[in-house]
Amino acid sequence: MAANEPEFWFAFRFLSDVNTVLAGDPGCAYSWQIDDIALFDADPTPALNIAIGDFFYPPASYAQPVSQIKSDTMGFFADLSNLGAGTVTNVVLKAEVRQGTNILWSDSLLIPAVDTSVTDSTFELPNVFVPDNLAEANNYSIRYQVYSLDGADEDMSNNTKQEGFIVTDFLYSKEAGATTAYRPGGDPADWAIANVYQTSKNWVEQYKATKATMRAIKNADDGALAGNQVAIALVEIDDNIVDVEWNGFDDAATYSNNTSMIIKSINLYEFTQTGTDATISQELIDFNEEVPGVVLEPGKRYMLIAEYQGTGNNLIFHAFSEEISYFQISTAVFTDQWFLGGFGPEPAAVLRMEIDLYNIADEVSLPDNSLNFYPNPANTNLNVDISLDEPTLANITIADLNGRVIQIDEVENAYQQTRQYDVSKFANGTYIVRIATKQGTKTKKFVVQH
Repeated sequence: MAANEPEFWFAFRFLSDVNTVLAGDPGCAYSWQIDDIALFDADPTPALNIAIGDFFYPPASYAQPVSQIKSDTMGFFADLSNLGAGTVTNVVLKAEVRQGTNILWSDSLLIPAVDTSVTDSTFELPNVFVPDNLAEANNYSIRYQVYSLDGADEDMSNNTKQEGFIVTDFLYSKEAGATTAYRPGGDPADWAIANVYQTSKNWVEQYKATKATMRAIKNADDGALAGNQVAIALVEIDDNIVDVEWNGFDDAATYSNNTSMIIKSINLYEFTQTGTDATISQELIDFNEEVPGVVLEPGKRYMLIAEYQGTGNNLIFHAFSEEISYFQISTAVFTDQWFLGGFGPEPAAVLRMEIDLYNIADEVSLPDNSLNFYPNPANTNLNVDISLDEPTLANITIADLNGRVIQIDEVENAYQQTRQYDVSKFANGTYIVRIATKQGTKTKKFVVQH
């Protein structure tokens, strides 16, 4: 009935009748209008349109210290959909690790055929990336691409996706900055959020967690933050109880009485800010020793927790970012139980942790000739000579005089060799270079002069 007409309008209407009357109230009539209808002589679906949907973000955290990233083995998989009119053959799913435009690592999967029934189907690439030589930098990225070897895709806008990550000297973070804020519904009594961080299994050096940073927000109508409280806690997940898949985790108890957690630090903070938005940083105090800094163990999972307590805590929002989808455990939420999936795969809490060297003194000293370096002062590169009695795992750490880690090199089977480190971007000043093995440490000072 619309043939040869330049315009055609039609409407859907919902009319009340005896079946739509509730408690004697008369029903209402609604209508929906649809316009901008296009008419085609044939099916407009592209012949070839393969698309990437959700994809796995391989780094455990957006920001990780050099000392952690080296053992964060990364796997890759993504969801693909065939949005075209027919089967697509010889489809390539490719993943890359990049620094800027430089490709550091790549892997691909050849899929013989993807038919039109494939919608958000997951495909896993065969190999993993072990980032054992990534230096501190803020321009790394993970990039996924999909394409066919047998033809050009008619819609290239959905063929490539990527997310960034950074390698730091001392900072763990799940995000690059807040984009939103959340709080649980239902007005819980006390509630908490927690970011999960994991240390490298290849540490022979000792490191300590020194500071936590978080951000809290209230609506203007709910008053200032002043008077509200938050407890900042660091707990270690007990590997004797909780396996790598988190089986055995006690999700019914908060950190203060949870059998699957070992308390490492608790610090109660009362907001004094007269505004509605505050970023706070708190020193982490060892729970047992009552000294600054919490000694971290290699290959362990830690939860950095912010627990909102007291009257009015259910009016506080915690700052989150929604820039990255974590399909592994990232941010957990506690109300009446722990929800390890948090508020979903995208929201990651602004809850950061900093680490330093535990001690820059040599408690058990290696021989003086186990570590030598040149030139001194250094300008562009520092050459470090290692001389050990037998091959062993060694950590070479460069830090400032306060123990803040700038670079770490985990050396398998270190023995008699020379390692080179780029110091061209270091500020002028005095630094330490340190070798650590299971037998002891040796620490020496060097100068950077440009």
